[in-house]
Amino acid sequence: MKKINAVPVALGRDYPITIHDLGSHGEGVGRYEGFTVFVAGALPGETVRATILTLKKKYAVGDLREIITASPDRVTPPKGYYPEVGIYPLVTWDYEAQLRWKRERVAHLLTHIGGIDVAVEPVIGMADPFHYRNKIQVPVGLRDGRPAIGFYERQSHDIVDMTTCLLQDPATNRLLAAVRKIRAELSTEPYDERAGTGVLRHVVGRTGEGGKVMAILVTATRELPDKERWIERLREEVPELVSLYQNIQKERTNVILGKTMKHLWGHGVLAATIGDLRFALSPGSFFQVNPVQTRVLYETALQAARLTGQETVIDAYCGTGTISLFLARQAQRVIGVEKFAPAVKDARNNARLNGLDNASFIAGDTAEVLPQLAAQGVTPDVIVMDPARAGCDEKVLATVADWQPSRIVYVSCNPATLARDASYLATRGYAVTHVQPVDMFPHTTHIETVALLSRRTDEAHTG
Repeated sequence: MKKINAVPVALGRDYPITIHDLGSHGEGVGRYEGFTVFVAGALPGETVRATILTLKKKYAVGDLREIITASPDRVTPPKGYYPEVGIYPLVTWDYEAQLRWKRERVAHLLTHIGGIDVAVEPVIGMADPFHYRNKIQVPVGLRDGRPAIGFYERQSHDIVDMTTCLLQDPATNRLLAAVRKIRAELSTEPYDERAGTGVLRHVVGRTGEGGKVMAILVTATRELPDKERWIERLREEVPELVSLYQNIQKERTNVILGKTMKHLWGHGVLAATIGDLRFALSPGSFFQVNPVQTRVLYETALQAARLTGQETVIDAYCGTGTISLFLARQAQRVIGVEKFAPAVKDARNNARLNGLDNASFIAGDTAEVLPQLAAQGVTPDVIVMDPARAGCDEKVLATVADWQPSRIVYVSCNPATLARDASYLATRGYAVTHVQPVDMFPHTTHIETVALLSRRTDEAHTG
């Protein structure tokens, strides 16, 4: 009879754990006597002491108690760091070490999932990897019976009362501080998630061109008490404010925004730019949260597309058309496809705003629309795909391969599904010829990658 090895750790006890990698949420992945233990806050190359909090057959989760041997790349984060919040798990790791790990991660997944052996370029990072997010969404509620505004504690719905966030634009941090101050002044009741009572449940803010701010106060009530005072005081405390909305979310749900949006004051839209392209953002518009790196990402995709002005380009999963408009300036024709109808409406408005009449947009499921375009005789020279984390539907990949475009530019937010999809396309005559990661979200494990797939008969002509 085969001997079954006993689990070498026990609940509630401390063990020295040697950390060798990071998990998908930025937690340290280590081993004790060959048994896998996840430890949040631990970095690769460290030995830590951790208390076992969760124990399964194949792994355990430990709570970091002591760093026995620190990584040479461990750094002290700036003031305003809240270690109990899980939104920036790598902030204690030197930024260059983060970029090296992300490059290695992309290469590893391409090889082990996709069987793709290709050189991965060094990750394009940021000169200043802090305060890059132009959007903030924070809950307002109770913590131990007291009002709290901030992000949730890791793996919980307990709000960490925060005064600032290291990743947020300074203007949205000022909005956070202003809401905290005004809520106290006006005694606006915070939302009690457990009881389903109270008024103010979320604050949403976004910065646009020139640092201007759009704010949304999400309430559980139809009316915002002291509405006029809220408007007056927010304008005083946040000089950058140009647009204010109230959103009503009465449902007991984790969905932040409800269906009803009331315009309280200021402009109806927020002006934003990426490079020299202009965008008008409504409260529900999707827009990349790191404008500096978004420009880098899109210019990287544009460079990979190698457009001459003669091409028909399809932008699958086009969202609000941001990549489409970058492409339209150098292509003969761009067709964007997006399932979410409000995003298509925004895309059309943004095309008009920028005077680009060679970009058109279709609302519909990409897996259904692409075969329809093929049946209509559309023959794209280049296809750009920017799917969600789940990657592309195989029906989409099959249609793309049937078209046989010279180049496929795959913009990925998940290197695992990029590797899977590239592996499928390899069976249909395409090879990954260039891979360029871009760090859109410093101090997190998220990785954006632009991959160029070239038709094998064209490989000799790729750059």
